[in-house]
Order: sequence, then structure tokens, then C-alpha cells
Amino acid sequence: MNRERILDPNSKNRSQATSESGGRWDLESWLRSPLRRAFLVFLFALAFALFSSVQYHELVQAWGREPHFWPIFRLQASIWFYWATLALPVWWIAGKLAKRKPPWLWFLLVQIPLSYGAGLGSLEWESWMRRSYWESLRAELQSQPGVPSPSDAPRDRSRDPVREGRRGRGRRGMSSSMHSMRLTREMVFYWGLLGVGAGVQSFLRRREEERRRTELELKTSRLEGKLVRSQLQALRHQIRPHFLFNSLNAVAGQIRSEDGESALKTLASLGDLLRATLAEEEKPWIALRDEIDIAERYLEVAGVRLGERLDYRISMEAAAGSIPVPAFILLPLVENAVMYGVAPLADGGQIRVEANKRGDQLILTVEDNGPGFSEAFLKGEMADPERERPCVGIRNCQRRLELLYPMRHQMKLENRQEGGARVILLLTSEPKLSQE
Repeated sequence: MNRERILDPNSKNRSQATSESGGRWDLESWLRSPLRRAFLVFLFALAFALFSSVQYHELVQAWGREPHFWPIFRLQASIWFYWATLALPVWWIAGKLAKRKPPWLWFLLVQIPLSYGAGLGSLEWESWMRRSYWESLRAELQSQPGVPSPSDAPRDRSRDPVREGRRGRGRRGMSSSMHSMRLTREMVFYWGLLGVGAGVQSFLRRREEERRRTELELKTSRLEGKLVRSQLQALRHQIRPHFLFNSLNAVAGQIRSEDGESALKTLASLGDLLRATLAEEEKPWIALRDEIDIAERYLEVAGVRLGERLDYRISMEAAAGSIPVPAFILLPLVENAVMYGVAPLADGGQIRVEANKRGDQLILTVEDNGPGFSEAFLKGEMADPERERPCVGIRNCQRRLELLYPMRHQMKLENRQEGGARVILLLTSEPKLSQE
């Protein structure tokens, strides 16, 4: 038996990619937490109050006055905080109404009166805060030297602006048309607040649906993975009895031919092979170098029986040795080559096993110089009565690759021009299932 194993020292090791995950602000967790949501509402109210205060301050300055910024900001903040205080209760009520049947009827019956009441409350609150603001501003002006007190000013009862303005005015001296317009504005703001709440709830519902859909897909994927693993386990269990029975048949043939010494050597080599395969019993994935070792041990077992009739050569790039492959993916192909490519030949034959890495693709080749495949077999007919070359190992290998590398593998069966069969496996470096 001639054997040769070549390890290419010039090949490069497989590169490993690393990924970095950065933290990000989780908006969903803030919107789901009542305290965080309230904080966001008041934060936005504070921002709007600051913006409107700057605008109002610039407007008063355009009138030729120099007011202090703090009283203006206090006025604007009180107005915006009124709506911020109402936001969470308004959203809570809207959520409760959405659960009633029919929701739109309850929504209108409750929200229209609430919007009217909230609008009136806003006008009263704003009017009270503005009076407080102007009174503080008047007191500030009176405290300045050279500014006459209102009691010292001459009183012209013929033109009393308060009495004169009462005609056609509503509450607090505000004209009816102005009061209606501002009330409408406040009610529109209330409904806008409802729209913001509806948008937040829609966002949260969509994220919840996405999460449930993802969990369902994950569960489905796990179930599919378990099913695939069960199928793979059954296929692996099919491999071991197959090559074991073939080896035992070879030992039986040696015993019948009264070649006891060869039979003992075969049994010893077979024991080593079984120990090697049992060591990988629970491993769905093993390094390619270990898979090559198992194939080589099988060739050693076959060599005891075939002697000088078996000549094999194994070549593997160093960069390919650490790549994980399905356990016992090469063994049925090598066994097929021995039994139906070399054993039938009176003068024996040659088997060549190669493993190369090209980019992210692993190329495994098993070939012999035996009779080769029949034309019917190459056309896709899995039976090969013409050559009596059973397809159990090849069919097993094909099925496992379909499960592990869906749409990302190729298995080429061909006859060599110089004679013999060749099987080429093209595998990606990242199979479908976990390699754990």
C-alpha cells in the first residue's frame, strides 16, 4: 500500500472578522416607562417655553423696551407646563377609550367635552398668569425713579378705556370674537396633543408586533433547526453502520481465505478507526484536519486488506485545516472510491483526496481511477446497476449538504478523462446551522 499526505505550508490561515456593537439611545424604553415619558414631555415643554420666551423677548425689545428675560420665561413656562401636565392623563384616557366598543363613538363623546374644558382652563390659566406678569412688570416700572405713580396721573373720566372697552367684550375684557378664536386654538392644540399620543401608541404597537414576529420567526427557526439536526443525526447514524459492515465483510473474507494475520491487522486498524469516530460522536462539526485524519484511518484499514493494490494521496492546504466541516462528510466518498473504484481492479487503483481554500470557499475533491460513474448515474438516476456502484454514501452526503448549506454548496459528480470517478464539494465557510 502506497500512501502520501501533503500539507501545503505556504497557504495563509483563515482570517477572522470582528464586529463592534455600539450602544444607542433606546427611544422605545423611554416611551414605555411612565416616569421617563413624563420627563420627556416636560423636557419638550421646557424647550418650547424657552423658544417662545426668546421670541417674545425680542418682540418686546422691538417695541423699544428692555424687559427682564426671567419674568417672560416664567410666563411662557407656566403656559406650556399646563399642557405638559395634561398630556399624560389625556393619553391615558384616550387609551382607555380605544378599548371600548365602538371606540370612535366613545372617543367623540368624551374627547369633545374634554377638549372644550381643557381649552377654557388654558385660557383662564394663561389670563391669570399674564395679569400676574403685567402686575409685576408695573410694580417694577413704578419702583424706577422718575416714573409717576398711576394715582398721580390725571384722570379723564370722559374716556375710561375700561368702561369704553366693555361694550362688545367677553370675559376678562376680551372681545367675544377673540375669545372664540383663542378657544378654538386651544382646542386644536388639545387634539394635536391627542395626535401625538396616538403616534406614540402606534409606534409602540408596531415595535411590539415586530418583536413578536421576530420571536415567532426565532421559534420557527429553532424548530426547523431541531428538525434539521434530527435528520442530520439520522444520516450520520446511517454512515457508521455502512462503513462498519463493509469493513467487517472484508475481515470475514480474509478469515475465509485463512489469512488470519491480515484479519487481525484489519481488526486492529478498525478498532483505531472506531475509537476515532466515537471521539467525534457528539460533534456535528469538526475541523477539516480531523475529518482528513478519519478518512486516512479508513484508508489504512482498507490498505490492510488491499495491500499494494491501494495507492492513495492526501493533500490539504494549511489554511483549510482549521475550517469546520460536517463530521464524516468525506468518509462515505472515500469509502465509495475504495469499494467501487479500486477494489474491483485486479491491479488495484489510486485514490486522491484534496482540500483547498479559495476565498470563502472550501474545495474538497475525492477521485479514483476506477470504472467511474455510469451515464445514467450522472444524469441524476441514483441507482447505478450498470456499474453496481451503490449511491448510499453519495445520497447521504448530498442530503446533508442540502440541509447544512442550502443554496450555498455544489456537489459535482463527473468522470475523469483519463478514467475514474471524481466528486467535488464546493462549500462556503459559513454554513446554515450553528457550529456548536
